[in-house]
Amino acid sequence: TKTPGLLARDDRIFLFGDRDRFVCSGLITEILSDRDYRFQIENELKDKIRRNQKILRGGDSRSEGELKRMIDRLTYGKEPLTVRVGGTAGSPLRTVWRTGNREAEVLSALSLERAERAGMTPDSLKKQFARLDNRFLELTSIGSDDLGEDLFLPASELNRIRREALAALFPRSEKALACPDFPRMAEKGGDDRNPFHVLINRAEDYEFLGAQGIAPESLFFEVTDPRKYDHNLPCVPWFPAIIHDHLLPGYYDLLDRLPPGIPVVADNLAIAHYAGKSGREWIGGSRLNTVNSFAVQSLGESGASAFVLSPELNRTQMGEMLGHAPLPSYYHLFGPVLLMETKQCLIGKDKGCGKAEKDGACYTHCRFSSSMEDERGNSFFLEKRPFRENEIYSGSLLYTPDAVRDLERYPTDFIIDMRRFGFFDPPPERFASLLERIMAGKVLGESDGGLPLTLGNYTKGLS
Repeated sequence: TKTPGLLARDDRIFLFGDRDRFVCSGLITEILSDRDYRFQIENELKDKIRRNQKILRGGDSRSEGELKRMIDRLTYGKEPLTVRVGGTAGSPLRTVWRTGNREAEVLSALSLERAERAGMTPDSLKKQFARLDNRFLELTSIGSDDLGEDLFLPASELNRIRREALAALFPRSEKALACPDFPRMAEKGGDDRNPFHVLINRAEDYEFLGAQGIAPESLFFEVTDPRKYDHNLPCVPWFPAIIHDHLLPGYYDLLDRLPPGIPVVADNLAIAHYAGKSGREWIGGSRLNTVNSFAVQSLGESGASAFVLSPELNRTQMGEMLGHAPLPSYYHLFGPVLLMETKQCLIGKDKGCGKAEKDGACYTHCRFSSSMEDERGNSFFLEKRPFRENEIYSGSLLYTPDAVRDLERYPTDFIIDMRRFGFFDPPPERFASLLERIMAGKVLGESDGGLPLTLGNYTKGLS
């Protein structure tokens, strides 16, 4: 807040970026001129400024607003990382990692096996090895000339190799852990990647959104009956949390029929394990209890490439967790709020279906929607869908537009849940308008979604 030229030694100053986002704090250690100082950093700077980097020159007369915008545009280019792999069936996988003048060789603890299905390829290895804990590195190439064909290693072993290689390249005794020295600062280029993904459960919505120009890889499609799911769709299948044991083979068969390179979202560990064993990329759903960084670390060690944040967390808890999470994340920005899933038949007691008790056909065939109120007048929706247990949803739709700004510093994408239910089934015009307004961060009214809106746990969170 002082006028330039009046800063004194040991003054503590604070730097802010665009929208007053805090960048760093520190102390003035030496005065070089009226507008040129040496600055001692007090924190990790959230990757905006590095030690010994000059960000302003003496005599700079830019306004405070211009300086804030300039600081927020600063970021570092990434150092290229290359990996060479080799090995044959029955021998360990040999990997050699190089970046700059650093090199590390890591062998697998397990021997390479013949793949039952698709074997390892440069593309599949790059996906596994590119999940770097260090954001200042970029995996640019995988050399596989010395690797035999149709070989397999579990994703968990590939993850261990990656972690061991990074630890060898950048020992923890070094102050700048896993962070090479960079001689330059670069401005962020235009990022045209769409951070929004739409979750749907009907084929007509897939066709409709495709006609609106939304790419298939930005679409998640809920899997119900695995026999009826169109495995040729190039979108991302979302597998359920509760699957009856005798039906698991049908879901495994669907995983086998999916085209190579199509990732899946798994809310069920059996599905996650099978996908990983098949060499398929998988994302851990929020039903896998993704409420802290330890849970996410376990998912990463099991082979997950990303995870979905638990809706139980508030914005502060998410920020603390994402600061330590080793994987990219997704957050539910909009959609129905599932409160409970139970095997108990709620529909029969509410309306009556003529059956004296539940049987196997109830799970695979029953479809029913109803609503109820509690003693305080709060509304709830009861949903029974084929290949789902009885579900209870809140009478309000979740919408937290502030999350796009609050989580922008983290590698987080956003899920817009537009699945259709008995209580949420907008016509195409309102469907498109609602989606457009959500992506634009507009304020919504009850007329937009047809139901009241709630922030859920975004401000309250777990106690």
